[in-house]
Amino acid sequence: MPNSISHKISVITINLNNKNGLEKTIQSITKQTYDYFEYIVVDGLSTDGSLDVIEDHKHKITKKIIEKDSGIYDAMNKGIRMATGEYLLFINSGDWLVSEDTLALLVSYTNDDTDIIYGNLSFHDPSNGSETIGSYPEKLTFKYFTHRSLPHQATLIKSILFEEVGLYDTSYKIVSDWGFFCLAICKHQKSYKKIPLTVSNFPLDGIGSTQVNLRSQERKDFLEKHFKLFIDDYATHKNLLLSPPVRIINKIFKIA
Repeated sequence: MPNSISHKISVITINLNNKNGLEKTIQSITKQTYDYFEYIVVDGLSTDGSLDVIEDHKHKITKKIIEKDSGIYDAMNKGIRMATGEYLLFINSGDWLVSEDTLALLVSYTNDDTDIIYGNLSFHDPSNGSETIGSYPEKLTFKYFTHRSLPHQATLIKSILFEEVGLYDTSYKIVSDWGFFCLAICKHQKSYKKIPLTVSNFPLDGIGSTQVNLRSQERKDFLEKHFKLFIDDYATHKNLLLSPPVRIINKIFKIA
């Protein structure tokens, strides 16, 4: 249930040559009715006019970093290091909050005991204008993370977790946010809570939504690096569950 506790939020936006998306993102964040937050924008030296957008909104941006980076997660880590909020929310260029009250509603669910708070994400297909609400389970398991993730655009993360779990792994191009959730929840057993709120909108034209093969390979590499024994056991268990009853009995009792 919502509460009356106020926590400082650090909203972080990263951008590289996405002028129109950045404008939309900044507008959605700076119009929020909740005002106990800082806004951090990290730009990797855009050349498309994005820097002019940042300059136009400089009075509404708390902190900014404009310099070359080595990729998405390097930029996100820069924002993390500058953040002073108790919770962090990543709304990258092109994403936008659902309403002007979104932060106020989101913060009403925070408390001192919950590390990760996540809601729903609205997926927008720019090719046909369709909208699909992505919903996420209340109970998270290792099985869930072998094929799905939490949406960073709809998730509050306690800032201290980036000290305890670590920053985003920059060796991965598009799955480090998923990897972070995997480690935080499955390895470090950090607390989490699902809330009945659609937080933000995500256009289905970004790097994470188009590079399917790369995402699959990076997830496989990550799981083999951090959860090798679990993966082997999970695969064996899954095969047993998918086998006909007789084969299950034969495997359990090693009958030829």
